[in-house]
Amino acid sequence: MWDKEKGKHFKEIRKVAGYTQRKLANKMGYKSKNIVSLVETGRLNPSPNFRIKAFEAIRERLHNILMEEIFLNNLLIKELREELSEKIFKQEKEFE
Repeated sequence: MWDKEKGKHFKEIRKVAGYTQRKLANKMGYKSKNIVSLVETGRLNPSPNFRIKAFEAIRERLHNILMEEIFLNNLLIKELREELSEKIFKQEKEFE
């Protein structure tokens, strides 16, 4: 589920890529920046089409970025959770 945190992350990626909301929206073929704003504030779940267009635009400037890094999909979230669980497990072992 898309939320404010994911939207905030998307906004940070957009800024690192050097896009304003308007420039990214235009690059993606949208006439208004509103759709980018809605995604960034967590009020709109980005459609598959939006995700593909955003990825292509951002990748033009950040050549090695992966879609998972932009949209924090479930695979990346799962990896982050596993990494966190591993750290917690190590900490628990230290206290035994």
